[in-house]
Amino acid sequence: AEADGLAFETHTGWTARSPSTGIFRDREEGRRALIEWARAHRSLSFALSSARCLVLADAGDGTFRLWQVVRREPTLRDQLSLAFGESPERVADALVGAARMVLAAPRLAHAGKPGRSVSAVRIEDIGIVDGQPVVIGPAPHPLEGRVLPAPPRRHDERLEEAFGSLVREGLRCRVPETPAVIDRILERCSSLPDLGETGAALAMVLLGEAPAP
Repeated sequence: AEADGLAFETHTGWTARSPSTGIFRDREEGRRALIEWARAHRSLSFALSSARCLVLADAGDGTFRLWQVVRREPTLRDQLSLAFGESPERVADALVGAARMVLAAPRLAHAGKPGRSVSAVRIEDIGIVDGQPVVIGPAPHPLEGRVLPAPPRRHDERLEEAFGSLVREGLRCRVPETPAVIDRILERCSSLPDLGETGAALAMVLLGEAPAP
């Protein structure tokens, strides 16, 4: 809808989005907004996928539009879904990796969608580049608002919100294997000191014992 801006996808794997705040009657005003947006992107470069660009284009009706063009990348949700057809060990390793990325997501929060809290960065918004989580969708225009900090939350709450229902649905036909998956998760997490309470939190999510968001 125009109130939310314009967006379309190409058959070559790119998404283009123009925010509702990105319309200008004066070319110079649009150029200044483009520079401001480019500076914001540069400050967020650590958290954004690199295959993206910003364009000020003539809209053909006497106005100029700002566009952000971003290449579609596999999401964390895509990668996690593929793992459910693998062995219990591969499922467990994928879950540990996904949990690691979700728990690292607070540093991406201000690069995510306007108004979304830190804890609500979704696995549909995150992709993995060189083993690190990055925002793979459009970054907000500076005039679209800022993300407010979220209050601290337990690991199991954040993981349940991020992918609890997806995980339990993915393992629904593999219930007998769930203990093996949990054992592997606890083994992996105990060998990685930076994961701390992640193993127990993942086990609670798999068993449906984590608090609902």
